[in-house]
Amino acid sequence: MAQENLENLSLEVDIGSTEGLSVDQLTRSRIQFLLGQNSNIVRQSQFADAKAGTLLAIVGVLTLIVANQQTEMNTYLVATHFLVTIGIVAVCLVAILPRVPSRKDAAAMPKTDLFSWPSLSGEGFDAASYASVMRTSEASQLVMSLAKSNVAKARILNRKYSLLRRALFLAFVDLIALLALLAAPAFVV
Repeated sequence: MAQENLENLSLEVDIGSTEGLSVDQLTRSRIQFLLGQNSNIVRQSQFADAKAGTLLAIVGVLTLIVANQQTEMNTYLVATHFLVTIGIVAVCLVAILPRVPSRKDAAAMPKTDLFSWPSLSGEGFDAASYASVMRTSEASQLVMSLAKSNVAKARILNRKYSLLRRALFLAFVDLIALLALLAAPAFVV
């Protein structure tokens, strides 16, 4: 998806309201809405990371149980348990890993996004130039920056929850394997 540069954003578009709100009031409402949305996405992302961390801890405890009793258990079920556990750990770690844009993408971000931290941390965008840009930015450019940042964060959040669904499915398979191991210690191979 091509990103529109903020300096090319048409400032001729009417940003007024047909509801009788002043432009100032409407701009504040738009920015407040986007900031609230951003905060909610960040909280949901932290919640997804906490879920992945909790799942990792539970799987670790279950693996210790199996490791302590492995001599009395079916070796095929033990191997299945460990393979599924490795899959769960891998999926959870991928879900938790921070998403960082490439250097090329991060370098281009200040032209399209003034809100995301990668756009501020890129090379060639120091504190003085950022302060100058923010001092002279139009409200539409700020609204557009916030909106683009929210879309990017929402995509990351969607990916995190997709990975968590996979990890939870694997955890369910792992739990079944563990229950089979604990229920059938007499069937040692």
